[in-house]
Amino acid sequence: MEKNQTTQLPKIWLDFEVRAYEVDIYNRVSPVTIANYLQEAAGQHADHLGVGVTDLLKHRLTWVLTRIKIDMQQYPSRYEPVRVLTYPIGYDKYFVYRNFQLYNAQGKQIGQATSTWAVMDIQARKMVGVPQLITSLPIPDDEDFITRTKGKIAKVNAPLSETLFRVRWNDLDTNQHTNNAYYLQWAIESLPEEVLKSRQLASIDLLYRLETTWKEGVVARTEQTSTQPLSFIHQLIRESDQKELAQATTVWV
Repeated sequence: MEKNQTTQLPKIWLDFEVRAYEVDIYNRVSPVTIANYLQEAAGQHADHLGVGVTDLLKHRLTWVLTRIKIDMQQYPSRYEPVRVLTYPIGYDKYFVYRNFQLYNAQGKQIGQATSTWAVMDIQARKMVGVPQLITSLPIPDDEDFITRTKGKIAKVNAPLSETLFRVRWNDLDTNQHTNNAYYLQWAIESLPEEVLKSRQLASIDLLYRLETTWKEGVVARTEQTSTQPLSFIHQLIRESDQKELAQATTVWV
């Protein structure tokens, strides 16, 4: 990734190159890698704005992703560039909203995403109101290029599969809980093999409920909701106490 990109506030462009270890069996960048690109872009922009993780830790606070919706029209192949444009679009009492657009080497838009973030007290492990050091930042006055994701996600009632995963040491981030991209990976890997081999993820809406830590078991439940388009709902459950960790919807083409 090149870091010598435009850093004019309150927007930022970041460039990535799809690495060999970031592609799937069809040589396309994986959805999990896309989620990591977006997380990296958000993190670097927050650093430039003076509200990155390092800045918040000085106040015993940190960022937590609570929801993300990603829509992809095309997945670049190995060694192809991906350009990400991102900026915050607003905030309310407890949440900060950030959007993304993704482009290929020809400047064609290939995807977009919208995300919701909260600020967590690292000692109490609970959300706090958005602090003034964040609310004082400038917000672009452009028209939002993606509408904020709202509403509930349906519960899984009749799962077609239940898959058990275990949180590994290298799944953890600097907050000492599971990196958010692994939730997406667990949801995807709970799908039938024929879906993963014959379809491409067009959209995912992922709502985070609780954090997970090292060695915890996570049960991914999946239910099909539609054939046109092929759609599923997902639920991640902590094995030990059956508490809900996350919900998601996916659409495949």
